[in-house]
Amino acid sequence: MCVLAPSPSSPLLPYQIELQPFVTTVVGNLAYDRFRRQLESIDHILLHHGIEERFLRVALDQELAKRRAEAEQTGKLRALCPGDQILFQKVAAQALRCCLLRTLTGESYRGFAQTLAESALRQWFCRLSQMGGVRVPSKSRLQDYSALVDASGLREVVMTLIRSASSETRQSEWSEPVSVDTVFVDSTAVKLDIHHPVDWVLLRDGVRTLIQAIERIRKQGIKVRMDEPRTFLRTMNQLCMQMTAEGRRSGDKKARKKTLRRMKTLVRVVMAHAERHGDKLATEWEQTEWSEKQTNGVLEGMGSILAALPVALTQAHERIIGERMVDNESKLLSLYEPHAAVIVRGKAGAEVEFGRQLLLAEAACGLVIDWDLRADKVESDVFLLRESLERFAAWELPVNAVVGDRGFDSKQTRQELEERRIENGIAPKDPQRFAERWKEERFRRWQHRRAQTEARIAIFKNEFLGGPLLAKGIEGQDREVGWAALTHNLWLLADLRRAESPPLPRG
Repeated sequence: MCVLAPSPSSPLLPYQIELQPFVTTVVGNLAYDRFRRQLESIDHILLHHGIEERFLRVALDQELAKRRAEAEQTGKLRALCPGDQILFQKVAAQALRCCLLRTLTGESYRGFAQTLAESALRQWFCRLSQMGGVRVPSKSRLQDYSALVDASGLREVVMTLIRSASSETRQSEWSEPVSVDTVFVDSTAVKLDIHHPVDWVLLRDGVRTLIQAIERIRKQGIKVRMDEPRTFLRTMNQLCMQMTAEGRRSGDKKARKKTLRRMKTLVRVVMAHAERHGDKLATEWEQTEWSEKQTNGVLEGMGSILAALPVALTQAHERIIGERMVDNESKLLSLYEPHAAVIVRGKAGAEVEFGRQLLLAEAACGLVIDWDLRADKVESDVFLLRESLERFAAWELPVNAVVGDRGFDSKQTRQELEERRIENGIAPKDPQRFAERWKEERFRRWQHRRAQTEARIAIFKNEFLGGPLLAKGIEGQDREVGWAALTHNLWLLADLRRAESPPLPRG
């Protein structure tokens, strides 16, 4: 019998985990032994705290929701029968473990696929090793695994982990208390994978991307009359070299303006060619070797660049020809990540950063219990804290105190904390009020502990998110932060476990 959605009467279907071969014992390597024990502890938490079960339920709910949405558009319902559901649950369990392990090691998709094929320990953790052979997912499949559950689903899994780990019945499992009653908040900047936003370089990026798309379309036999596409790219590169040389000559504004006008003319010509190729591809795509999905991917990529280039043209004109300032809120920093924002930090080596603003809230034990990755613009810390308090209430987290720096202090913040009956540990902006509060022993202890939140943010960003955030698009980046939060918390709890998890079968 086929089902549309899981319900209390039709839960996840049980299935037998396939028998896996022995994992060979490695003697004399302390780093390997520590890593093996860490994976054993994480495996224990996934199974005995209901984390893997919650992930499977979330993945199944979202898969069925996608099928309903497809049925409304196409009129055809792809029902999920018991056999298909069991197969989906097995794939989802592998996806969870592969994504956790890749985030924990910080490897690329390609590099992780290779090390996964080489390591029996990693195959055991990801449930890939089988009697008679091992089928390791490719880098493309691993990337699909990371998108199996969206950011909201990952937050639900993280909250399940936090509730289970902080419950009174679980405290004997940890070497120190795990509680969320005191929360430390701070905000930071997450760099995106974009180059320095030079106005005329954005024009070059647009021309390069459109020419590459035009060449791909023409190889499929869809052609519109135009000069050789590569000639436009060579001309743009020559103009870029001229602009660079003219920028090194002080006072040579007239030559820069002249070069930019030639760039603008070239960009408009390339945009017109790209639009004609796109229109013809949309009507004649069945004559190509591409599927409808591949065709839509090419058209969507061209469409995003064609929509962003007019903004880049106006911005370059205003700043170089008009010599006028452009507000940060309306400034375009990247054609490929248009939601990137200018974040003024005023710190040594990071006066200004280009990316997204991130709020991180950690418990006293180090668990990341809340995060918020903002897009398009930078919000005040007061606004971010207000939304974080609303999420605490929505998830029914027993937060009794909030600690932060003076950037979170305001009259509104003090009132809201008082209304929610949450103790205020935020450093006051007023020096006199700060001096008065400094006399309180609890406040001093909180402020000294707050320094560790800076280290927590550094660990979270550098070890779990990576240097620049490589994920593309708002949804992909939100998912990446969700995976980082889940992996970080499992990594932390694995180190806090007192009892050893059941040992691996070793030969």
